[in-house]
Amino acid sequence: MSGALSRLDGAFSVPYEKLAGFPAARVEGHAGRLDCGDANGVPVVVFRGRFHLYEGRTPAEVAAPVRLAKALGASVFIQASAAGGIGKGFLPGSLALVRDHINFTGSDPLASVPMEKRRPPFLDMSEAYAPALRARAKEAARSVKIPLKEGVLAVTHGPTYETPAEVRRLGRAGAHAVCMSGLCESVFARALGLPTLFFLVITNRAAGLSRKKLAHEDVLRRAEAAQGRLSRLLEALLPLFQ
Repeated sequence: MSGALSRLDGAFSVPYEKLAGFPAARVEGHAGRLDCGDANGVPVVVFRGRFHLYEGRTPAEVAAPVRLAKALGASVFIQASAAGGIGKGFLPGSLALVRDHINFTGSDPLASVPMEKRRPPFLDMSEAYAPALRARAKEAARSVKIPLKEGVLAVTHGPTYETPAEVRRLGRAGAHAVCMSGLCESVFARALGLPTLFFLVITNRAAGLSRKKLAHEDVLRRAEAAQGRLSRLLEALLPLFQ
């Protein structure tokens, strides 16, 4: 969602390549820069583009924006991703809020960190997405009259889209949407004590739930079309954290 919050007061930008520990953003639709400024009177740092396990990145590389946000003094980490809809009402073009997630990547992001360096060594994830923050997000959505679904996100490794059989399995497991992003960031944010919100733009119905074949170009087009509504929602939300 690189185009969200595109209008920042007093903004300046830094390419990812100039940030220590940041790889380059290589996936189409990911701008690859950090913007700093004010959004609706609230100071923000906006990471325009993310990194992915399917690029061959390590979990620590994927979570680099989380660590930098924490170092810069952020009080909340908000992320957004395109996702495929599985649950009823999770239709293309809609916005959703993650209530919980299911890890289908095949490994735990913190397993990449030596146990003696983990603080704590075992991490409670029962409230990975804080109920109080989600309540504020829903309040902000109501204030700008933007429908906002809430549900469970399944995160897969990628880069292949899920098969129809896999989507049926995810649905039976309780997932309302599926994507290939956000898991590492959510887990590392939790480990760092940084409260997290996760928004989804539902860009398509997951495989087997419609007759349309999945294509990255369609995902980009749907995501771009939704960025204005996502920005309005974020602009209404941010003052609630002051």
